[in-house]
Amino acid sequence: MKPIPDFPGYFADEDGAIWSEKRGKLKKLKFRQDKDGYNLVQLCNGKRHDLRVARTMLLTYKGIPRNCVDFDACHENGIRSDDRIINLRWDTHVGNMKDVIKARLKKMRAIRKAQKALDLKPVYQTDDPDKPDFMPF
Repeated sequence: MKPIPDFPGYFADEDGAIWSEKRGKLKKLKFRQDKDGYNLVQLCNGKRHDLRVARTMLLTYKGIPRNCVDFDACHENGIRSDDRIINLRWDTHVGNMKDVIKARLKKMRAIRKAQKALDLKPVYQTDDPDKPDFMPF
């Protein structure tokens, strides 16, 4: 467990939990999710701040990278709510988008493999030769 920079009395552990120390006791803080599925936590240092847990974890354990403005907090496994430090890394926005594309392609391949195994035709194919095949997204 390490103290969170710029927020005295708050700590982060390697499993992605954020703790508050009040009156000598540690209390695990509850998260809420933003509209995109990322965990948020509210911390105070004289002023309230809603922070993404992933970014807070990286700042606590790995520090600020060079050119911090150009770096995103990236989830290795693609699960936005998995804020364990072993699952997080700093990367450029372009690098993060490449990971998103790879994860979606992997998911599409798994769907196609399951459809083939079940002998189902993909949802984007039609029986009508006059209508072109299309992807619904």
